[in-house]
Amino acid sequence: MEFGYMRLIKNRFEAFSDGVFAIIVTIMVLNIPLPNAFDWKHVFALIISIFVYFITFFVVGFFWHLHYEVFHDIEKISTKTGWRNILFLFSISLMPVFTKWVIENPGQAVPAVGYALVFILVNFSFQFLRRSLDSRSQDGPQDVVAIVRSGRGGIWICAAVLIILMAFFAPMASSIVLIGFPFVFSVMNLWLEREHPDERKKRFKEKAQKKNS
Repeated sequence: MEFGYMRLIKNRFEAFSDGVFAIIVTIMVLNIPLPNAFDWKHVFALIISIFVYFITFFVVGFFWHLHYEVFHDIEKISTKTGWRNILFLFSISLMPVFTKWVIENPGQAVPAVGYALVFILVNFSFQFLRRSLDSRSQDGPQDVVAIVRSGRGGIWICAAVLIILMAFFAPMASSIVLIGFPFVFSVMNLWLEREHPDERKKRFKEKAQKKNS
């Protein structure tokens, strides 16, 4: 009975998360403005809008994939994990807002900087969520420090800060790099996240056994 109850909680947890992802993608595609004229200028603007949408769609899809992989072998969802998941979903739900801002202001550095900052927030909140599943995880500020000190986390934070600083010297170039940065980072993470599901399941079992012993 207890196992079924926990399964029900996990099913609701996953259904809510998947629903938020689906709504995010729907809002993004509805925010693509259709041109009222058919000259090259308006068609090119539509192409740029679709390109920005594609990048954000890929980034959201990448995090949906990671979210699925992380919780695939988890049977029980703790309260701490549930609230951290809410924080992660909040941060990624901002992606459509800043995607629309970039689409409406192509080539402008400030919307691109906002887009990159939201991407940093999404990455950070996901790592914060992931650490709640680690039996060695610490609560609160210690978790935050651990994420910042982690190799991969520190790399993308430093890279994003350097790119954002470019906006003050080369606005057009920085806007292009800032929009492309989330896409490149997501592709790199997909390449690095190649752990076989069986190996991941074995790792979680070993952690659970150590925690219970």
